Amino acid sequence: MHTTCYIVLGLGFLLVQLQTTIVNAVTEGWRRHIVPDDYWQYDLENNPIQLRTKSVVGSGDNLEIFFENDEEEDAGDIYIYLDTPPTYELYGCTYESLKFPTELPDEVDKVWTFALSRDDGERRVVIHCNDREVLDMVISGVTCDLDDWRDYWDLDVTRVFIVGGDGFYRPGPCLAGDYMTESGCQQCGENTYSGDGAESCKSCPDGKTSAAGSTSSADCKEVNAEDEKRKYSGALFTFSTFSGIIMTFLLTLLIC
Repeated sequence: MHTTCYIVLGLGFLLVQLQTTIVNAVTEGWRRHIVPDDYWQYDLENNPIQLRTKSVVGSGDNLEIFFENDEEEDAGDIYIYLDTPPTYELYGCTYESLKFPTELPDEVDKVWTFALSRDDGERRVVIHCNDREVLDMVISGVTCDLDDWRDYWDLDVTRVFIVGGDGFYRPGPCLAGDYMTESGCQQCGENTYSGDGAESCKSCPDGKTSAAGSTSSADCKEVNAEDEKRKYSGALFTFSTFSGIIMTFLLTLLIC
């Protein structure tokens, strides 16, 4: 009788713990993987993704995220190995696992943010662990060991498959230079900038300009008077030339 009571109490305690875990996850925006053992739709091109692990460095635990496009073609994978030292591998790019250029946080609870973007057409991979950027790499013939890297990393990622972690995910914040919209992260326009996790872009101070995708107020530069003068002169010259062509055409019609 007592044994049965203990078993019931133990199961009840585990159930409460499970419910608490799920409630906490939901309230913080965490969701269960849609298809835990297969690929599922996720627009990683416009929405970074966050995953969680409860592992210390040296535990030997792994976190793996696989990418595909709409045609179910392999679009590259990322492997995280929590060995000593911790390493990463980019399938289709690196020949072997590499040591992180930045030391990982010491906390057991780690939130990983994976973001993909393109710089001048080249794939860029950015990984944060908690609030620390641990990798920022442009995939290219310089950074990749393998010759066929474009066969994978040039494809658009629309499907993901997760191995490892605690089974939960949530959309991650936008990277600096972007801002969050209803359809995902979008690049800030000219003369504006944003930091990590921005929901809107900030305007440069009056008299300063910046390129699209700027990441801080330091990117806002004073307008060069000589440059503006040259632009005005160039526009005036173009207008004058165009006007001259039209006048010549009209006079030709009148004379002929």
